[in-house]
Amino acid sequence: MMSADAIYEGILRDLKAGRFDRALPATEHFLEVENRSQRSLEIRAIALLHSGMHHEAAATLRACIAEFGETGSCLTNLAKTQSLNGNAEQSIATLRRALTLDPNQNGALMWYAAICRDAEGQAGYANALKEIDALPNSWRAGLWFAREDLNRGFVEVAVRHYERALASAYDSDALMMISGDLGARSYPDEAIRLVAPRYLPSQHGEKVGLNLLNAYFDAKRKLEGLTLLEQMHQTFGSILEPHTQKFRQLFSGLP
Repeated sequence: MMSADAIYEGILRDLKAGRFDRALPATEHFLEVENRSQRSLEIRAIALLHSGMHHEAAATLRACIAEFGETGSCLTNLAKTQSLNGNAEQSIATLRRALTLDPNQNGALMWYAAICRDAEGQAGYANALKEIDALPNSWRAGLWFAREDLNRGFVEVAVRHYERALASAYDSDALMMISGDLGARSYPDEAIRLVAPRYLPSQHGEKVGLNLLNAYFDAKRKLEGLTLLEQMHQTFGSILEPHTQKFRQLFSGLP
């Protein structure tokens, strides 16, 4: 018999792969397994939303809020149903409330910023990020500010944004964005200094590690790169074998 967590992970995989015809009935079963828990109601609503059942999704989300209170993710999904049902102003208000509760939802943040850009141009986009960045416990908006700073060549300003974000409750997506943005713009030493001390392969995944390996190679820091490569090999095994071979060859060419 599958555990509740295994059922939940399976639903997430089906949703990510676009298998909504499988995900929808699975969420109905999951509601029974978890006795209408918060996550079972929310994942049910998401499956309904992706299946085009917008009104049913909204009703499920409202039931979830009535039972468990408002959360950022639940309100963001409710905003999606309101938008799809043609209630644009209500949707924006709900989305803004969602970001007040959780300002670090990347999808919600980018959606809100895009709405403001459509209404007021690039200044609206920047003001939206600034607005959310000022909220308590907000750190993700700073990563997008940092990207803009890097694009303008203001690396020291970008690093300050990164340091502020990393002083908060960052996640693996933050480490990936920081290491990727700095690496892509030829600042490998900054990427290493900010991300390497915080990177745990088993917790943050292989993509962040691959960004760091590229940074170590670009910075010609062979021994540190080989050490990380061995740690990643032990954690991820054969999954990373093509990358492992590639970086072994690259590092062997360094003095």
